[in-house]
Amino acid sequence: MLLYIHVPFCRAKCRYCAFESMPVGCPDSRLPRSIEEKYISGVMAEMRRMADFLEHPKIQTVFFGGGTPSLLSPEGIASVLNQAHRCFAMEDKAEITLEANPESLGRANRAADFIAAGINRVSLGVQSLSNADLRCMGRIHTAEQACKTLDILQKIGCPHVNADFIWGLPGQTPDNWLKMLKTAVNLPLDHLSAYGLSVEAGTPFASDDSVLGALPEEEALEAMFCEGADLLNACGLKQYEISNYARAGGQCLHNLGYWHGEAYLGLGPGAVSCHMWGKNMVRRKNTPDFALWLESTERGMCCGEQDSLNSEICAEECLMLRLRLTEGLDIAEYTQKTGYDFWKQHRETVCMAEKNGLLHIEEHHIRLTLRGMLLSDSLFELFFENLSRTAKESV
Repeated sequence: MLLYIHVPFCRAKCRYCAFESMPVGCPDSRLPRSIEEKYISGVMAEMRRMADFLEHPKIQTVFFGGGTPSLLSPEGIASVLNQAHRCFAMEDKAEITLEANPESLGRANRAADFIAAGINRVSLGVQSLSNADLRCMGRIHTAEQACKTLDILQKIGCPHVNADFIWGLPGQTPDNWLKMLKTAVNLPLDHLSAYGLSVEAGTPFASDDSVLGALPEEEALEAMFCEGADLLNACGLKQYEISNYARAGGQCLHNLGYWHGEAYLGLGPGAVSCHMWGKNMVRRKNTPDFALWLESTERGMCCGEQDSLNSEICAEECLMLRLRLTEGLDIAEYTQKTGYDFWKQHRETVCMAEKNGLLHIEEHHIRLTLRGMLLSDSLFELFFENLSRTAKESV
């Protein structure tokens, strides 16, 4: 099982962000002690309850996500990890990731203290090496701070380092995106995530005409994605998922677990879990309201939503998650996991997609091309329509 711990706090909300997070405005990049103590107490109570409920499963990876988990103190992280070792059967040398922002990790002693607490992988929210882009996004670090933080992580011997970047920003061109990547590949990291900007409803970006009017055209977006992937692959950062690239041994094991359909436990406000409950696969989402979540954990209760996943939903997720990976979908595995005949359901869609250069058909696999990855959302919709039709026909 994968363990995800959601830390919902951040210094300030970025203009593109639609994640479950709450700005606390801490000026020194550290969470106020009173908030941290309440949060950690709640996570520990929830962890004890869920570990008992799930009968103390083996944990393969731990991921502190957010928000900005690096606002927590190293001591707070250490106490949560110590609790995890008491509550679960932790795998030897488990990958333990901390998401961080440069401004909250840019001091050597603080970064080293996180490594001493048990962190062995840092995912740094760089997003851009252009200060103009960073200001547009509402980021509160500079490109110089990001590079300095990556240097610090290398000097203190952090085993694995990822840097997040965003492409498709307002005013961005393929040329300046590729120029940025040429700089990024020489930074001390073994993993790079490159996410296409998604303008989500309710964010400041979505209501800013100056942003919407400056978004790159479709042709430019395709060039950024495809030429960017070619550049990263050529420089030794091999694509293994639509948005993720790694040097040998640098893949994110936690995220690979999601894409391979592993069960996961999410702790913290807004966290999501997916695991077996009796004979059914269930997905639970904690309330994102910090006060409600804290009250429920103190009372030993859940506060949120829960759904059972039927065979159609499980098949949708198997298709979508496996096809995000460059290794593609193993057709025999799909049949084994879902009970569906893949070719009976999807032959027409697959043949159309192959004809249009969106996927490759191999002996036992199908996998998306780069262009297919770029258009994957539309392709997944066609697969889901096929599944829905099959479900209706079987009623």
